[in-house]
Amino acid sequence: MVNAMEDMLITGKTEEWLTARMRSLANQGYAGAQYTIGLMYAESRGVPQDFVEAAKWFRLAAEQGYAKAQCYLGWMYFVGQGVLEDDADAVKWYRLAAKQGLAAAQYNLGKMYDNGLGVPRDDVEAVKWYRLAAEQGQQRDADYEAKIYSAQALSQLRSLANRGFAEAQFNLGWMYANGEGVPRDDAEAAKWYRRAAKLGHRQAIYNQKATILSLYSYLNQYVPDNDGECNENQKASSAKADS
Repeated sequence: MVNAMEDMLITGKTEEWLTARMRSLANQGYAGAQYTIGLMYAESRGVPQDFVEAAKWFRLAAEQGYAKAQCYLGWMYFVGQGVLEDDADAVKWYRLAAKQGLAAAQYNLGKMYDNGLGVPRDDVEAVKWYRLAAEQGQQRDADYEAKIYSAQALSQLRSLANRGFAEAQFNLGWMYANGEGVPRDDAEAAKWYRRAAKLGHRQAIYNQKATILSLYSYLNQYVPDNDGECNENQKASSAKADS
């Protein structure tokens, strides 16, 4: 074997031999070799670039649980290279690799949750996967930093609000009222405004009234009037449905 390798180094045929050897192992079902062949086609290493062929080999390795192949296949679905673009499939493969502890997949999965791609947008899940990736030294970006900071700030704000700090309660109410950093929730906003108002926070008193009026106006659309008739909004809706 050593002599054969030396001959190939002299004749410049080492790359051909390695490619043939790797393909042989891949055809025998070795996931690591299948991933390597996929990488060769994806990045034009010793073979012409062919994303369809790359996806084929990545899939074979991914289906055997090879995390790097799962992550790369997820990326191919995300950008639509070699396969039809499909965010849900991207999430599927990222998740499988992320659960095995692959930092790149954890980060990518966090981005999917962060942007609501292939899954409903979920800041909690996004931060969870970002953190796991960060603990392994995965490179961060501005979006990641902002999301981590936002999550930490929200946690601290909620802690202060629960401890009875009126300003924190007011700010938390404002976040829920405006959907900033949390899903918009007028009832939750009113709760925190009410707590801050009881402690004498003037702006909270005003905002509490405005939020209650907003809720009342919304609910009043669905309440019958004194004659048992629906209000104008309901009448219009009923007329549209009947037409």
